[in-house]
Amino acid sequence: HYTNSQIERTHHELTKVGDSRSEPTGQQKALLELVKRFLTNPIVERLDNVQEVTDQTHEDVSKQREEFTRDVKAVQKTSVDTNIKLRQLSSEHSRELSDRPRKS
Repeated sequence: HYTNSQIERTHHELTKVGDSRSEPTGQQKALLELVKRFLTNPIVERLDNVQEVTDQTHEDVSKQREEFTRDVKAVQKTSVDTNIKLRQLSSEHSRELSDRPRKS
């Protein structure tokens, strides 16, 4: 069991900030290593994983967009071709009807 004064002294040693030229104490180094190992590194690993998933998703969406664009263009071409054919057939039928002898 730790006394309040021991806890306060340890807290002070871990959190005291010296000038920029002083080296961290052994306890500070140990604490930094624990923070790095159990907090920072897992976050970095998770962010790397999220970045990979995001990159893959972006790639997949780009491929789907390209496929969708090709499909839309194909449907537009089919529509235009069908419309042209329909006009041709309509014109041919109109001509055939006009060439038929009429009943009097």
